[in-house]
Amino acid sequence: MSGSYAFFLHIVAVGMISAVVVGGWVLERRLQKEPDRLLKQHTGTLIRSIGLVSPFAAVLLLLTGIANIFNVYWGTDRAWYNQPWLVTKLVLFAILVVNGSLLGPVLNKRRMEMFRAAGADPSDEPDVPGLTFLNKQMSWYYLVQSLLLLAIIYLSTFGTSKHPGYS
Repeated sequence: MSGSYAFFLHIVAVGMISAVVVGGWVLERRLQKEPDRLLKQHTGTLIRSIGLVSPFAAVLLLLTGIANIFNVYWGTDRAWYNQPWLVTKLVLFAILVVNGSLLGPVLNKRRMEMFRAAGADPSDEPDVPGLTFLNKQMSWYYLVQSLLLLAIIYLSTFGTSKHPGYS
């Protein structure tokens, strides 16, 4: 197997995105089960802090992915856009990034505003209108992000041009 710095950095960026998605999901579950209001606010801040890593990881993934495509397909008679697994992977990556950039921060911000607006009494929290709905939306958000990431990793690992006998 031949390697390059771009490939190594691509693997590092996949690890960063994985840490953001998995870490966000773990903190999300913790946030929903935490009874203490101050710890909920702190956990929400941690989720936001982890989310700040995702743009850097996405840019690194994009740049190193372009470099890897260049390294693999430069000087060959194959075109990268004729590889269905690669095009599918790029589309899933675009959905992952757009979903993570637009939907996640908006949902988290709305929910944290509800936590702050609920008052100082933790017993008021379950009666906050819409909080259960936002919690379910955040759970679905992390599920979708995880499935997209798993599909991207699956395509990267088992893409058709990776098998022996590919012509």
